[in-house]
Amino acid sequence: MRSSLNNVNSGKSRYDLMYIFIDKVFTLDNSPVLQSQILSKMISQSKAGMKISIVTTIDDEKNFTDFVRKPLIKNNVDVYAFAHKGLGKNIWKAWRIIKHLSKTHDISHVYARGVWDVLVYRLGFFFKEGQLMYDFRGDVVAESEACGRPKWRLFLLKKLCQFAVSSASTVITVSRASKKFLENEYNCTNVYVLPSAVDFNLYEHAQEQRAKIREEQGILDSDIVCIYAGGLAHYQMIPEMLRIWKRL
Repeated sequence: MRSSLNNVNSGKSRYDLMYIFIDKVFTLDNSPVLQSQILSKMISQSKAGMKISIVTTIDDEKNFTDFVRKPLIKNNVDVYAFAHKGLGKNIWKAWRIIKHLSKTHDISHVYARGVWDVLVYRLGFFFKEGQLMYDFRGDVVAESEACGRPKWRLFLLKKLCQFAVSSASTVITVSRASKKFLENEYNCTNVYVLPSAVDFNLYEHAQEQRAKIREEQGILDSDIVCIYAGGLAHYQMIPEMLRIWKRL
């Protein structure tokens, strides 16, 4: 196992895990999907005794304060956030924050889920060996190709994905199919499957409400209802998914 980013006996404050989230479009305050995937994870880790921090961008200050900052601070997660100003400025600002934190804190592990997050990590910790966990969420090259992006952009994304995978000490993904893709496409040998999960204790089994909604919509109790909760981007192929559902 690799050593941590800094000497644990340095006398600095520590972060067991730092999250980096720098995206071109999505931020934690404007994406409920990201909130459901990242916030609960950080809070659970903090409750388990880990010291957690996050470096991220803000799209809407009020939403960020209400839905992100307050619950994280309440659960002892340190938040370093700044206004979303475009990819280039985001990378520059995040790099400056991380460079400062690396001088004041021992940072044992870093979590990144996008190629730009990995770039910030490598810039911020260029001369230090650390534990980067790269969360592979999908084939961005195929997604971009489906959107009709030019070949030069596909080539660049491919190189960035190779860079992200090779920079990580551990790669995690949500399915065995993704694991096989990483092994075949990027020769990745340090990938582990961590399936998406739901804590059912967070939800009520509202049978009366379920029956009322079904009655209002003319849905029989024996009918199977398919519900999609996610984005509507082109590469997510919603029309194709609806056609498949119609055939079930």
